[in-house]
Amino acid sequence: MTLRHLSIFKIVCELGSITATADKLNMSQPAVSIAIRELEAFYNTRLLERMNRQIYVTETGKRLRQYADTILAQFDESIAVLRNDSVSMTCRIGVNVTCAETYLSAWIHRIESEINGIILNIHVCNASEIERMIADNEIDLAIVDNIPGQTKFESRLLYSEKMCVVSSPNLHIDKMTISDLHTKPLLLREKGSGTRNSVEAAFFRHGLTPVPYIESISTLSLIQMVKNGLGYAILSRKTVEEELNRHALSETVIMDESFERYYHLVYHKNKYLTSIMKKVMTVLL
Repeated sequence: MTLRHLSIFKIVCELGSITATADKLNMSQPAVSIAIRELEAFYNTRLLERMNRQIYVTETGKRLRQYADTILAQFDESIAVLRNDSVSMTCRIGVNVTCAETYLSAWIHRIESEINGIILNIHVCNASEIERMIADNEIDLAIVDNIPGQTKFESRLLYSEKMCVVSSPNLHIDKMTISDLHTKPLLLREKGSGTRNSVEAAFFRHGLTPVPYIESISTLSLIQMVKNGLGYAILSRKTVEEELNRHALSETVIMDESFERYYHLVYHKNKYLTSIMKKVMTVLL
């Protein structure tokens, strides 16, 4: 079994076709089929099922696909790192939206001031997309406010942060329970975001599921809608601090729950950490 076998298998899985794979790799169809059979013989299992002229990846094949993706990505990375000095100075970081809106600028300034010559490549997206990018080796490190649920990730706690319930002054209620809040029009971040995950976890602790009146990928749009009296939002205190100080928003105390989120530095367990990546981790931690 060679890297070539895994590469062929990966492309067959992606394209779902022996013919398309052969065309893409400039190989004959029999050669592709032989490579797959050799893989199946090596692992002593069926990796692909062929039914009605279509190819389906078996459960075992899906597991091998995960290993193949990791092995091939690390092999490509080793070539890039060892052959190209500029790559060894690069660190690709995924940051969730709330972090980007609050702490990212300060982090970048600190990293660049303490590590001469570093090349930062920053990706801002929601938590589920960041998790995918770590798994696919599209980023080296990630800063997220919920730990990915896969055992293949390592994580280190960065810091914790309070969240607060805010509304427009005309909807303001000094105190309420989380059950009371559950009945109000909720303006929430989208499914898969770290903010939404933290909010849902708090409601779940009380046997409740929050149902958004409005959900958005933009924290700023939620703040504007709250200002316009459309409902209640649960957001990072840092993102609404200015509006609270100007009394453009009002805070409601939830008597039986504390909304809090924890930010972690995350990376893949099998990730080769270059000296630059380790320095970035030292600066952040």
